[in-house]
Order: sequence, then C-alpha cells, then structure tokens
Amino acid sequence: MKSTKILLPLIAILMMLIATPASSQVASVNLVSQYKLTVDTVTNTGTKYLELPASFSGRSYSKTAFITFKADKISGTVGGTAQLEVSANGTDYAPVGTAFTLTDVATQVTPLLTVSTGWYGYKARIKVTGTGTMSAKIYGAAVFKN
Repeated sequence: MKSTKILLPLIAILMMLIATPASSQVASVNLVSQYKLTVDTVTNTGTKYLELPASFSGRSYSKTAFITFKADKISGTVGGTAQLEVSANGTDYAPVGTAFTLTDVATQVTPLLTVSTGWYGYKARIKVTGTGTMSAKIYGAAVFKN
C-alpha cells in the first residue's frame, strides 16, 4: 500500500511525459513556502501553505495539470489534512476536491489534482493543517502540459 501511494504519482507524471509529442510543452515546478523554499514543516495544529511560485501563478492556459503533495514524518503522531485551493485573483482561495487526510506513516504521497479539461492560469496552493503533537516536512509539485 505504501509503495503504491508513492508510485502512483510518479507513474502518472512519467505517462504524461512519455505521451507528450515533441511539439507539446511540459513544465514542472516545485511549490514553495512563504519563505520561497521547496520544503516546509508543519508542527502540531499549525497551518502552512505551499504555493505555485510567482513565475507559474497566473500562467496562461495549459491542457493538463497535475499537482501532488508529499509529507515526511519527523516526529510525533502525524495527522491533519492537505487541501488544494485555487484563486483567480491570488487573494480569495477556494478548496478544490476533497482534502487528503494525513496518517501516521513515514512518508505519504498523493495526487491532489489531475485536470485534463484545461488549466486557465489559476493561482494554486496546498493548505496543510496538522493535528495533535506532530511534526512533518511537506512538499508539493506541479506538472503542466500543453
């Protein structure tokens, strides 16, 4: 089960890249914390955000988008949620889909969004909220294909 959670997003990204004709453009990017780092730490009941960097926020139309989330346990009993949010203006964010529930395992990876009907330059972020007494490193990544 654990290896399946890790492999599924990787397989999906590879399939998107393999199926891409030479004329198509593929762009991948790591989401960043408020400090512009590609990793952050959520602790106890705190909330952290991972966002598309400024160079990707508001980008033009892409045919497909794929956004993933990863959490690595540091200590305690990991729990909480990771919720993808999008915004047209960068101020008012709304949740998209169902929040991913964090569980007490060493590493967990999940796709939060797969869009094949078009991505119109929305600003996106992952809102991560912990529960109880815990600490986990958090990461996010996105792939866009025209």
